[in-house]
Amino acid sequence: MRVYKEVVKRDGRVVPFNLQKIEDAITQAWNQIGYPDFDSIADLSVLVGDQVSGRTSVKEIENTVMSVLFQHVPDVAREYCSYKMERERARKHPNEIEKVLLNKSDISQENANKDTTRAHIMSAYLAEIPSKQAMRDALPKDCLEAHDANIVYFHDMAYSIRPIENCRLLDLDCLLQNGFELNGVWIEKPKSFLTACTVATQILTHVTGSSYGGCTINLLHLAKFVDVSRQKIRKEEKKKLDRIKKKSDRILDNILDEKDFPYEKILNENVNERLQKEISQGIQTFTYQNQTLCSGIGQAVFLTVSVYLNEDKENVNDLILVFKEMIKQRIQGVKTKDGTYENLNFPKILYFLDEDTMKGGKYYDITVLCAECSAKRLVPDYMSVKKHMEIKGTAVASMGCRALLSPWRNPETGELQTWGRANIGAQSLNLPYIAMLDNPDRSIDKFFDNLDKYLQIAYRDMLWRINHVSKIKAKTCPVLWVYGGVAKLDPEDTLYDLVHGGFYTCTLGYMGLYECVKYLTGHGHWEEENGAKNLANKILKYLNEQNEIFGYEVNVSIALYGSPGETLTDKFAKACVEKFGHVGDGTVRDYLTNSYHIPVFKNTNAFDKLSIEAEFSDKTAGGSISYVELPNMSNNIEAVLELIEHIGNTCLYAELNSEISTCGKCGFNGYDFPKVFAEDGTIRWKCPRCGETDPEIVHTSYRICGYISNYTPNQGRSQDIKNRVKHLNLEES
Repeated sequence: MRVYKEVVKRDGRVVPFNLQKIEDAITQAWNQIGYPDFDSIADLSVLVGDQVSGRTSVKEIENTVMSVLFQHVPDVAREYCSYKMERERARKHPNEIEKVLLNKSDISQENANKDTTRAHIMSAYLAEIPSKQAMRDALPKDCLEAHDANIVYFHDMAYSIRPIENCRLLDLDCLLQNGFELNGVWIEKPKSFLTACTVATQILTHVTGSSYGGCTINLLHLAKFVDVSRQKIRKEEKKKLDRIKKKSDRILDNILDEKDFPYEKILNENVNERLQKEISQGIQTFTYQNQTLCSGIGQAVFLTVSVYLNEDKENVNDLILVFKEMIKQRIQGVKTKDGTYENLNFPKILYFLDEDTMKGGKYYDITVLCAECSAKRLVPDYMSVKKHMEIKGTAVASMGCRALLSPWRNPETGELQTWGRANIGAQSLNLPYIAMLDNPDRSIDKFFDNLDKYLQIAYRDMLWRINHVSKIKAKTCPVLWVYGGVAKLDPEDTLYDLVHGGFYTCTLGYMGLYECVKYLTGHGHWEEENGAKNLANKILKYLNEQNEIFGYEVNVSIALYGSPGETLTDKFAKACVEKFGHVGDGTVRDYLTNSYHIPVFKNTNAFDKLSIEAEFSDKTAGGSISYVELPNMSNNIEAVLELIEHIGNTCLYAELNSEISTCGKCGFNGYDFPKVFAEDGTIRWKCPRCGETDPEIVHTSYRICGYISNYTPNQGRSQDIKNRVKHLNLEES
């Protein structure tokens, strides 16, 4: 009977013993001291293999190799031993480069939309290392200490030192209508919708490589090119019909009348058929290009598409044509190598709700289509025009996960300007940490004393950003700052006037309002007991007041932001536990609650959750989002529409979340696969049919913060996902 030799890897996997790997390891060690003796290496490898039997560990094999080498080639043995010791050191205490090359968890789980096993993404991370160090050298010492202690977090440290901004509402209309230069090549106004879609992807790839946050475009700016194609197609089809009609007239020796040859009807049908085909091709091109082209920071375009049907009455019908096609393609999903169809992570889609898109409105059929897409593909997200007008005075699309710019009135036109503006960057406060610091008596006064101290650090972070971005020259990214993506400046001009005066916004974020208030009062921040809700509102009001004071002093718009905390939820929670032990809700879990959210483990009705959180969103106008977790709603679209209606009446910005999985092994797809956990505490979804759990095979789309991911989240976010309750069930609906 044949005995198989197996090796138990360090992560617990069992693989067949491979003699070639032994040869390669000895060759590498030998190469360090001289030209390898390949015949001797082959013999030594066989000796090692003879001593391995059955199932053994990596460590035991390494010991066997060292024993054989010390007996026969001691010099090589010493090199082999040194190499293995260095590898062990790198595994346990890696430097920044080794974290990337070894795909360590603090790199691989840092960004939920970057696959760090890919060479181009590794290269992007390696390029970040010197930038991050330069940023650390540039920050004031106490600001850096607060960042490292995870009290005041300086976001995007690896990019902030570079001459780039955070995120923007790109004026795609200005670029497409007027032309622009890209890498020394002049791009003229597109002559068709399909070409406009292609050019837009080139712009977005370039722009997102010159920034580090999300980019939002207005779908209307692309829809304006539908009529360009319509007129072009109409001209071509008219020529064809004229030739046909002329030929028919000659053959019949008479002129056909409208009854015999319905010219206009045929012309319109042909034009509409070709136009719809081009729209379909254009959206497919736009989607695939943005998913597959890689920006300079190593990932696909972090893109949001905004759709506000009442923004432009003249082009609304063409906008609807384009938007319907985008939603239909999103519902279908994208085909994978396994032959299954799954969800796309980007672009995010924002759909504005107003009287015409809500119940009884003339565009309600579009909202019904959106509801179907939300149930199946988690998009679009929903913006309430009513709430935006109440809070901001204008309807403003979000950028990235949830960032919202402050209103700004153009002094030349006197009108509020939305598109062609940007965000400087963000820093976030760890509110539970600030509440617990030197405060065993849970004094509210002590909390505000601590808050003042760390607000000063946050504002000094902002001062650094403001000063840095102000000095960037327009020629650094002409598409943005010379040709009108954000502004039209002379190449040698700096961004000083954009940063100051309110055109740009700088953001102060916060996390853990729930844990903070719970520590100080014993109750959730939405509860009236013991003044909990009053305290929560007092904290947010105070932060906004201090932002206004600081903003006035530096002549910069400062906005309060509900931090999404993709990885920060884990970092902030660990900081609380390490400093204070298990003394409150901020130190009993592996994660903190995002912004003002009701914590994920609270069994709250979906409508109540949205209403409660909406009370805090008006004090977090620099970026806030609410969401509800749902089961499979694909057969209950009416319930989805009720939620959408509630969002339109109540919420600044909200999303509907589900967990949708596809198993590449057996092809099974569905909602809410069972959850299991790996040894490192990160979550896996288990296929109910075949039992597969490998995240490379079982792809799950879920909401990690404000956007969709299908990568493995960090330990803290994994626990957050595990604890999420469904806020709506079929009985409720």
